[in-house]
Amino acid sequence: MKIERVLENGFSEDDFWQEDEDIEKKWLPRWAIVCLVLVLVLGLIVFANVGSEDDLTLNVVSVSRGHVVETYSANGTIESERMQVFHSPVSATISELNVQVGDTVRAGDLILAYDLENLELNYQQTVLQLEAMRYGNQATVEMSEQDQNRQENDLRQQNAREASLRNEIAAIDDEIVRLRGVEEAQAEAINLRIADIQADRLANRGEYGRLFAERSNLVLALQGLHIALEERNEALAQIAYIDALMVELDDTLRELDVELEAARLASLSISTDERMNAQQERANLNFMLANLETAPTFPMPNPELTVGQIQSMQVSEEMLELSVLSAQELLERAEEGVRAEFDGIISSLLARQGSTAMQGGALFTLVSTQDIIARLEIPANDFDRIVIRNEAVIQLGGREYRGVVERVNRVAVPNAFGQMVIEVIVSIENPDDVFVGVPTRVDLTVAERHDVLYLPPEVVNMAASGHFVHVLVNGVVERRVVEVGISSNHQIEIIYGVEDGELVVAEASAGELEGVQATPLFRE
Repeated sequence: MKIERVLENGFSEDDFWQEDEDIEKKWLPRWAIVCLVLVLVLGLIVFANVGSEDDLTLNVVSVSRGHVVETYSANGTIESERMQVFHSPVSATISELNVQVGDTVRAGDLILAYDLENLELNYQQTVLQLEAMRYGNQATVEMSEQDQNRQENDLRQQNAREASLRNEIAAIDDEIVRLRGVEEAQAEAINLRIADIQADRLANRGEYGRLFAERSNLVLALQGLHIALEERNEALAQIAYIDALMVELDDTLRELDVELEAARLASLSISTDERMNAQQERANLNFMLANLETAPTFPMPNPELTVGQIQSMQVSEEMLELSVLSAQELLERAEEGVRAEFDGIISSLLARQGSTAMQGGALFTLVSTQDIIARLEIPANDFDRIVIRNEAVIQLGGREYRGVVERVNRVAVPNAFGQMVIEVIVSIENPDDVFVGVPTRVDLTVAERHDVLYLPPEVVNMAASGHFVHVLVNGVVERRVVEVGISSNHQIEIIYGVEDGELVVAEASAGELEGVQATPLFRE
């Protein structure tokens, strides 16, 4: 048999002590106060009949063996240990709202749905932006390659032009050298010819001089009278011959002078025009080459993309890819709507159908109907009576729920009335149809004994020396000292002092009847 003892708020007002004339105290429960008057009246009747009768009838109870449970009662509040505020996963218009405050929902129930039009448009725009960026980056790479090829071609052409000019200059230098060789050869030939002409001229002049001298001698000889006629004629003939030779020599000398002058003029104009033209062309080529080599160069942008530029384009694409994934995820989450993650009750509702929910904004609050607790406050002096994992009975709306002590706060704090209290959390098993936020009464099991002797609390007395009872032994009332253990409203554990099945007097005046012969009357 299991009987419970209720101690209001941890204080033992249920039991009280009454001191008699022998300084004896009797422990009676609160409900027995009403019966005390009747017991006293019965005692007076018994005393009135003691002297007139030899046998007395007394109410007795039998010492029993069974299960004794001591409980501790406290008031508290039913709460949900799991409360979650649901936030909007997207920024979108709420197209459907299926709950109101106080509605009970099951895990997976659709609480609200979104209008997907703007989210779908945003997703498509993000996808197009990613494609545009990829095309743009590809165009940048291709343009960079084209510019690089163009610059390489320009550089090759410039190098080829410089090489061509150098080759042309080298060819002209060779032509100038050749022309100078020709000029030198011509000059040498002319000089040799001049030398020959001069030699011939000198020889002719010598011959002319010789002939002139010979003629002069002949002329002088002719002037002599002693020259014979024949000799004279011979001399004249010789003079005529010499004159003819001298005329011929004069012609020859004149021709030589003309030829000498022509040779001299020729020596001055040997290939001059051709060589001058070649030199002029060489100067022009040198000028063009110098312009190519010394032309001012400006820093040209490197057409080749740097590692940083390539990485920047890659990062930009990756960021936009993340935006696409984010937009896709938002669209998918919006398509799913917002569903209850667990069984519970809608305790608050901020969402409104037709309004725009902002991403991260609170929509509603859901309190679990499965993780239900009773939150208690007990006096700090009773901290040692509460044991974690002990059983509890929760009284709520005419129903009883089973539970266990889940947590005990190890710090006492003042309550609203300034009393130091300790918070106790009792978890409720199978909390079906429980109302959250309502007051409740909880009976906590603080001690439990199995297969022990027990008696009703009202038959156990207490004096300064300890507890005692009156036992009817062989029809005679005798006082018996006992040691008590735990107790409830209906039972008190007897550790020793009586045996199983012994009869204990259940009379308030039993102390006056010690040694009296009596007949037992079992109390119902």
